[in-house]
Amino acid sequence: MSCRLLCFHGFLGGPQDFDFLKDSYQVKAINLRDFVHLAFDDLFEKLQSIGAFENVDIILGYSFGARLALRLKILKQLKQPLFCIGGHLGLKDKEEIFKRKAFEDNIIERIQSLSEANFLHFWNSFELFEYDKPLASVDMRNAELFFANYGL
Repeated sequence: MSCRLLCFHGFLGGPQDFDFLKDSYQVKAINLRDFVHLAFDDLFEKLQSIGAFENVDIILGYSFGARLALRLKILKQLKQPLFCIGGHLGLKDKEEIFKRKAFEDNIIERIQSLSEANFLHFWNSFELFEYDKPLASVDMRNAELFFANYGL
């Protein structure tokens, strides 16, 4: 039997981001867009109600999904091992926190004010994504909630 993974995607990602693992693992990938409107405890309860944590060997989080999965693991005392990929897991310095909050507020403002094409151009221009395939589309419906409700 192959290893069973519970996967949490990053901001602007989706469950399909983990499809490449399906040949080697049993993948249960959560669409976080369906949950980021919820308060943390409600999000956890909803994930439990759909059986997200059942029959899972490892939790895998990427970027935003890594931060959320770590928060779930610690605060809800999940027993499964967690692998965090590309997730910034917190800041302690007040100046860094202030800068990050300003960055996240800027992202929210751009989501609310830019067209999808202009937001994608802005997002893809980050040096962090220099070697990634540029995102070609994004679901803007509730993208700001990733930061508004679950910011760093």
